[in-house]
Amino acid sequence: MKIVFFTYHVWRSERRAGFHHLAKSFYNFGWEVLFFTTGLSWISSLQGNKRLNYYGTHERNKLVEELPNFISYLHFTPFHSIGFKYSFSNLLLHPLVASYPGFSFDQTHDFISKADLLVFESADGLLLIDKIANINTKARKVYRMSDLLTVLRKHPISTKYEKKYWDFFDLISVPSEFMYSQFKNSGNLSLDYHGISKDDFNISHRSPFNENTYNAVWVGNGYFDYNFLHTASSYKNDWRFHIIGDVENKISAKNIFYYGEIPFAEIIPYILNADLGLDNKSWKPDMESCTDSLKVLQYTYAGLPIILPNFLKSNRSNIYSYVPGNPDSIRSSLSQAQNHPRGQDEKHLIHSWDELAAKLAGPLWDQNLGLN
Repeated sequence: MKIVFFTYHVWRSERRAGFHHLAKSFYNFGWEVLFFTTGLSWISSLQGNKRLNYYGTHERNKLVEELPNFISYLHFTPFHSIGFKYSFSNLLLHPLVASYPGFSFDQTHDFISKADLLVFESADGLLLIDKIANINTKARKVYRMSDLLTVLRKHPISTKYEKKYWDFFDLISVPSEFMYSQFKNSGNLSLDYHGISKDDFNISHRSPFNENTYNAVWVGNGYFDYNFLHTASSYKNDWRFHIIGDVENKISAKNIFYYGEIPFAEIIPYILNADLGLDNKSWKPDMESCTDSLKVLQYTYAGLPIILPNFLKSNRSNIYSYVPGNPDSIRSSLSQAQNHPRGQDEKHLIHSWDELAAKLAGPLWDQNLGLN
């Protein structure tokens, strides 16, 4: 079996997103994989996009063997889909963005034409659907909507493609209840939370923390609420706050530790041995869709209480919400979370990436395993 992931992410990145884990699951079960990265251009170079750091210029627009039967491809173009806050700017850019599908990715055609499963992320790959549909008319087609396009600030033309090809997909899989509620009248829509690398989380990891300390951990790269950290670190000055990811060191205190981006395998001990999981996001339009983020599921699997801003609605028993910008609310949520009984009360509700991969593959999964 062959599968193509049309994704924002690059395979070699230290940031392990859902598409990395899904690709690994399919590969481990014997599928041939093409990891097709979209949304990279000369604009990305000017912006200093870190995805470009993982590949040399000679590897752009070329099939690169990462592993036996696992190929990556960086679709690097003069420009890609960028959205702006103001509609006039988007209108000016419309002709450029509309021509994005015209850029060649001929080297991948042979693999795509033979693929059994095509999985699209909410990224620039949506703009290539016309071409891809002509290259392969028989494959199962899945839209794994990692984020709302409005959260990603994609050009409005991406939303038009999403609506145009909604019924083109055999399955539209969304990872949060909020996102599901936005499209729940669609017959091909399914609520499928992110998975967990259970094998990695189920083994013993040595604690990276000092004994007799209370440790709160943040894992992530965007939309960080610095006001929360300032209030929390001042109120709980005997706690230690560990910030892992691409988060700028804007607030300095003796109990705040910044680690930058580190490999996923090194992050797991921090989550498993922490006392509290932080998801202190700042608000932006449609950020409400991030209720069931990968970090929330990882924290939950580890049995941690979790701090969330109150615009992220959740019925999980381990969630403690605060009102952004309200010091009293932040302090109250911290105190309540500290008293949460440590345990794994919702661990059984978390699925593995293999289980999610099987859901996306549908009938192809059993066929690949020789069960039919």
